[in-house]
Amino acid sequence: MRLSAIDAFFVAYQEASGVLMTVGADIALSGGVSRREVLRCVKRAQQIWPVIGCRLKVAWFGLKWMPEWGPRDLVAPQEGTDTIDTWRNTAIDPFTQPPFQVMYTAEPDRVILSFRAHHAALDGQAFYRVVATILRLIAVGRSTSKTSAVDATRSTASGVPIPRLIRGARLGDLWRYPRWLKQEALANRSARLDIRVVTAGPLSVLARTIPWSPLKTRAIGMECRPVSLCAAAWMRTIQAFNDRRKVNPAPISLEIPVSLREVDFGQDMLGNLISPLTLFGDGRAPLDDLTRDLHNQLKDALERKLHHAVPLFSRLGQYLPWVLFKRIAITPTATGFATSHFTLLTPPKDLPLNLEALSGGTVRIIERFQYTPVCLHMGAAVLAMPQDDGLRIYLTYRENAVPTASAEFLLDGLEAELR
Repeated sequence: MRLSAIDAFFVAYQEASGVLMTVGADIALSGGVSRREVLRCVKRAQQIWPVIGCRLKVAWFGLKWMPEWGPRDLVAPQEGTDTIDTWRNTAIDPFTQPPFQVMYTAEPDRVILSFRAHHAALDGQAFYRVVATILRLIAVGRSTSKTSAVDATRSTASGVPIPRLIRGARLGDLWRYPRWLKQEALANRSARLDIRVVTAGPLSVLARTIPWSPLKTRAIGMECRPVSLCAAAWMRTIQAFNDRRKVNPAPISLEIPVSLREVDFGQDMLGNLISPLTLFGDGRAPLDDLTRDLHNQLKDALERKLHHAVPLFSRLGQYLPWVLFKRIAITPTATGFATSHFTLLTPPKDLPLNLEALSGGTVRIIERFQYTPVCLHMGAAVLAMPQDDGLRIYLTYRENAVPTASAEFLLDGLEAELR
């Protein structure tokens, strides 16, 4: 199965920059979950999504996923010495390792399952579905009920068909959008988060939970989407951080990923079926005004299907020889110019993580942390996820670029904006 150009880009970017292209989650569970249970459920997930047990191979043209690994290869050895921090900060080499991996850590009162995946195999939506399915399989395996944890359909599709990318879009708009992105990259007018160094380094993650219903109500009252309100809050937080450090003012820009999947995408999950839109804003504008501005930018871009442009016009890149692809793909104008990443990931409605109910009260999520890649010049990125107990905000930051005290200041500021 051939990788798309976007999938291959993540492989090339990790090689060139040393920045980890890993999406991950650390889930602490009560209930004495055994390693044997985890292995059984990972095996079932691999039957549904074979790509998680594949290896990358350099073909004559592009890269391909080839079957290679079994379930035991996907679960880290029990005698391993990795801590959760070292696990998070160790690169996945998809040419020699499974692109999806789990580490099992048993503690006196809980078990921690540390999941991670290479971005070339799974984007955030796909990663969530695979992880949630494994957790639900564990819970259902404890129950005497007949509840099904997952549809048995095997996923084999990859990429978005060209007819769907151009349906309802104006080709002129799609043609101009990548050129606008290149012009913005060359103009270098986006603000930069004031970071210490622009080099690869270890990641850490901070988390905070805030009430979600008031945010949705406020956004609806402005006739805006919650993602616009949350993104505006992150822009204002970055501006306040830079103002505090007396950085020259400049427009804040955010890369916001948009799903290319159909609304009911089922298990058609392989690869990176997302494409980012870049939004600009004045981080000193009042929150409501900035929210409306971002909402209008996002609405216009979605109506014009501008997020279809990069997947469409990068299509031929997947057939380039790997050595040539790396040379073309990794350039200052191709690796992004935005101030930061912001993602609002809404869990699928058909996959709630009500493990306690599914397991008959024997398994419960105690704590969870999720993290995303952080591009070299950004230093920090935000992932927000609505959950049962509110909106969970994860700030992933690179320790050598953003000191922990600064990361806490950023998270405090974001929470204050959203409250």
